[in-house]
Amino acid sequence: MRSGRLDTQAALGLLKVAGDQLVHEFLNLDFPDKGPARSSNFFTTRFVYTSLWYQFSWLRQGGVGTVNPVKVASDDFDREYVLIASYFDTLLSCDRKALNCEADLRLLVNEDSATAAVSALHCHLAAMDDGSTP
Repeated sequence: MRSGRLDTQAALGLLKVAGDQLVHEFLNLDFPDKGPARSSNFFTTRFVYTSLWYQFSWLRQGGVGTVNPVKVASDDFDREYVLIASYFDTLLSCDRKALNCEADLRLLVNEDSATAAVSALHCHLAAMDDGSTP
């Protein structure tokens, strides 16, 4: 993630896979990948997705150790707004990071784009397995 070799689509796929695994482990529930009862329709899953999204963004920016604690608190507040907005039309904010999180969350909760993101992750991993540079 920090090396920048994982493209945006594959990073979303990683976030989706990791988030779904965390929800499955801690709630001990299996959700379908399609339909109205899929995991991404639940608030808890979206909370996990946004938490991982912010952690991934900190990692891309140099690691958690380089993050200002005041900005972490701000990110926590922004995450709450993103979560609520994900059930409505849009997030009304001028904060670029929150708007980016919202856009990615909307991709993760959309069946087609989430499937494409996971496929991009699989392609990235397959390219690494065969020795080529992804």
